[in-house]
Amino acid sequence: MNVRKEQVVFGVTVVAVGGLIASSASESAPKRSTSSPAKAVELVEPSTPDVARVLPAKRELSVFERELCAEPRDTRPLPPLELAPPPLPPLAGLLPPPVPGPAPRVFGKLLRASAAPERVEGLFAAADDALGSDVVDAEAEDGGALAELAALAKDAKRKSPEELAAELEGWKKLYDWIRINEGRPLFGYIRNEDRFGLHLAANEPVLFVEVDPETGREKFPGQAPTRFERARVLEFALAANFENQIQIRRREFGKSIGAGQYLAVLGFADECVRRRTEARRALEVAAELYQLANTQAADDPTPRLGLARCFEAGFDFERAYQVYQELLASGFAHRPEVHARLGELEARFRLFTSAEQRFHEAERLGRADWSVAWSFGRYLLERGRHAEALERLRTAYKFEPANEDKSVRAAVRYDLGRAHLALGELAPARELFEKSLQADATFARARAGLSACDLLAKKSSSQTGGVTVTRERASFEELYTGALVDLAARQWQAAKDGLLLAADADPLRAHLAWRGLSWLAERTGHSDEAVRWIDEAYAADPTDAWTCFQRGRLYVQRDDLDGAREMFSAALDLDLDFADALVALGDLSARRGEREAAERYFDRALLLEPARTEVHALRGWNLLFAGDVRAAEAAFRQGATTSPGDAACGLGLAWCTYRSGGTDATLQQFADVEDGRRGFGDGDALAAYAKAQIARISDHASKVIWSDRFERRVLRNEWVTEEAAGPTLALVDGELVLRGNYDENGATRVWRAYPPAVFYAVDLDVTIAHESKARIGVFLAKERPVRGSGGVQTLGKVAVARHMEGELQVLTQDRSDNQENWTDVPAVGGVAWWPTDRPVHVRIERLGEGSEATGRIAIDGITVAEGFRMTALAQANQELRVGVFAEGATGRPVKVTIDDVEVVYRVGK
Repeated sequence: MNVRKEQVVFGVTVVAVGGLIASSASESAPKRSTSSPAKAVELVEPSTPDVARVLPAKRELSVFERELCAEPRDTRPLPPLELAPPPLPPLAGLLPPPVPGPAPRVFGKLLRASAAPERVEGLFAAADDALGSDVVDAEAEDGGALAELAALAKDAKRKSPEELAAELEGWKKLYDWIRINEGRPLFGYIRNEDRFGLHLAANEPVLFVEVDPETGREKFPGQAPTRFERARVLEFALAANFENQIQIRRREFGKSIGAGQYLAVLGFADECVRRRTEARRALEVAAELYQLANTQAADDPTPRLGLARCFEAGFDFERAYQVYQELLASGFAHRPEVHARLGELEARFRLFTSAEQRFHEAERLGRADWSVAWSFGRYLLERGRHAEALERLRTAYKFEPANEDKSVRAAVRYDLGRAHLALGELAPARELFEKSLQADATFARARAGLSACDLLAKKSSSQTGGVTVTRERASFEELYTGALVDLAARQWQAAKDGLLLAADADPLRAHLAWRGLSWLAERTGHSDEAVRWIDEAYAADPTDAWTCFQRGRLYVQRDDLDGAREMFSAALDLDLDFADALVALGDLSARRGEREAAERYFDRALLLEPARTEVHALRGWNLLFAGDVRAAEAAFRQGATTSPGDAACGLGLAWCTYRSGGTDATLQQFADVEDGRRGFGDGDALAAYAKAQIARISDHASKVIWSDRFERRVLRNEWVTEEAAGPTLALVDGELVLRGNYDENGATRVWRAYPPAVFYAVDLDVTIAHESKARIGVFLAKERPVRGSGGVQTLGKVAVARHMEGELQVLTQDRSDNQENWTDVPAVGGVAWWPTDRPVHVRIERLGEGSEATGRIAIDGITVAEGFRMTALAQANQELRVGVFAEGATGRPVKVTIDDVEVVYRVGK
């Protein structure tokens, strides 16, 4: 039978397919699902491999135990030293700002100064009596001394003709007076019914009540006024005060006025409002005059605007607001000054959004109106928007009317100078204050502005031709700024007196003087007084940026870091460009370990003042402690570029070099800083720090760590063993094992010998098996053999051990004595110091040299003994043995495992 190839292939294929079908239908094969096709499919999340496991671990070259191509050795350098924070000088303080003064954003530029205290005893103590008790007692015994003092006092009362004339002029301002002969006039009060028109009645007698001008008391109490006929009277006058002046001038205007008197009435009414504190009836007279003027100009809002201002000055704000609304409703809505005045009133009640809308409307209606620009500029100045205020005040100054009252022109120029000063522009500010005085030589605030410019420019009045004002006639601004000048000149008592006078001169602004007293108290070493005064100032005005900043600084000095942060944050909220507040917050964050926050504050401060070397240094140290060595080095280098030779930056760069592994270069950099500080005296803290780090790093670099991991078969490696008591020592699986039973009472030991002068510490892991019945521990000992006896004499010994019952014991023997007095270390919380069957890390180290050497013992990193003397062990008369021991009795078992031994010693000794 002939079979073709195709038939064979077909047959084989059929058999194969049949076999596959049969296997799929077997009992063990999975059955086809008969579930409904609508059943939800169960999704299983696949396991994703961890990519990080295949990535190389990050390693710093500086932490390698040896050079990559160096030969292996059993010693390695010690780990790098921890950073030691340098004694950086405290941050500079800020002098109290004068009035007028700069804005917080330029405080640092103009007011930054050292706040180092200079103790002045008794400055804030209660004033002593003019005569001490001892002097009074002496005078009481000696009548001649009292008589002499009385004579001197009588001579002191004699006044010169100039003083007498000045005294008479002063009395004429206080009292009415009448002259009936060529002698001194009589002082008192004119009691005529129409006293203000008495000068017009030629024949009317003068009714006069005489007083003693020195005391103000009537000379003849209860007596009717004396009648002086006009023929006897040579001259008389009312007291030369503003109260009488306004009454006389008001009488001159009468009950109605003509068109020609319109401007004079308005001018006098404005003067009454400005000088309202000098006369009780000033506002009442002003209101009458404004109403008189309104009868002559119904189409001019000026009289009614003045009336509203008069109501504001008298704190009758509802009537003032009603007048403004009536003006807007009665056809004056197109007048810009109406909107500006209403904006001022709304701003006074902190309706800032509405007030600003009023000002913008007024500005739209009167672009070149000087009064609108002045009002808007003052509003912006008070809101701290000095650049915008400057633009408006320039317009007000440019278009100021020549016919305006001189005090108004002086005020416009003063406010423009104030805006320049707030921006730190001293030269244009001083020029405008001078122009203000040219407009009105009596404008006291402009004189204070000149003094403020001189103070901020660190110039004396004699250098600039500034105006000197006596305290008796000075305004608040002059008293306050003058006290700050004394403060800058370190005339402490004069500064204190001036600040107290300023506080009394204006109680509403007394907090400005109190903050100056706080700075004075801090500078003179009275910290409690400094805090008390700044607390008073803050309670009076918590929106003053300087007060918040000063309060924060004083809280830092008292370690109240939370309170300090609150104050610095408040100061920063008042002006986001307050650079010194940013630096203070950065320094505070760095102290608290908040590295990222500190970096943000320092970065922002340097954007505002990129040339501040001390901030670069603070930023560098913060980054260095955060572990970012490269960024820290960049910060230090930038600071060193700004101020070459800066010690803080130099020290930081030295530590950056050390962190990069350059020990020799580090020592040279520290030495350079020390040399650069020689001119600061022997007590310079930064030079002492640099010297201490040189010694510290040099000592550290001279030490190495010798280690033994027991990764071999034979012990060797200079280990010495003592196995006479029974237990033996052997290397098993990379560990040194001491085990066996005791044949006799005694000890099995293993140790290495070191010269005492080079040894510093030993670290090792010791595991004690639970079946061990012996005292087992780590020891340092100096021993010498005793001739003829075969024993040894212990010259000194330090050891820590676990007693067979489980207690931890310490031995500190610092003399030649065979008596071993072990001291138990109490367990803490019922937890054993040295548990069995697990490794316990033991460290014994020596601190100090020679006779100053002391010791420290730690178990698993916890100190169990320290400060004990190690004088005998540090002496170089015998080798020091370092090792492990196990002391037991006959028949007792022991098993100890020793591993990871490390010894720190100095190379070359």
